[in-house]
Amino acid sequence: MPPYRVRLVKGTKTNAPADVITGAGFGGFIASQRFVAALERSNLRGVERWEPVDIQGYSDYDGDPLSSPVAPNRKFLLAILPTPTTRAKWNEMHPVFKGDLMGCQLCGRHRSVDSYRGVVVDETSWTGADIFEPIGLGGKFIVTDAFAEFIVSGEFTGVPLVPAAEFVPFRAGQAY
Repeated sequence: MPPYRVRLVKGTKTNAPADVITGAGFGGFIASQRFVAALERSNLRGVERWEPVDIQGYSDYDGDPLSSPVAPNRKFLLAILPTPTTRAKWNEMHPVFKGDLMGCQLCGRHRSVDSYRGVVVDETSWTGADIFEPIGLGGKFIVTDAFAEFIVSGEFTGVPLVPAAEFVPFRAGQAY
């Protein structure tokens, strides 16, 4: 709920926040004004609206506030994405099941999926957005080739691009 306030975790390589910030505790993503301005000039679709966000400084890995570095002096906005409607084609994502195979009627995911490899979108449920969060993939974003080109050509930081066919979700305790 607004107003949105965030504390960042100090980076291991730099204290400067990237153009795009994701993390636990919020949906969507936080983006620099430079990113937002460029996205608004493009014909790319998927962000419903932008909300102001106040980055209040940094915390250590235990969540305790740090007195330095100070909060960034550039403006960031929170991307609010539409409610997810796009489904994945779980039967084409090399799922490994464990236990009961009962599944979700809405997203098609089996509650017992232990792992999967690659992401395949059910195009009949896709709205045509260039960035979206599919149902049942745990907060992962999918982008079109046009959006990926936008990221690369704009040299935006903080956006790791992984081809959908190569995506493997990280699980706690799993080496990658």
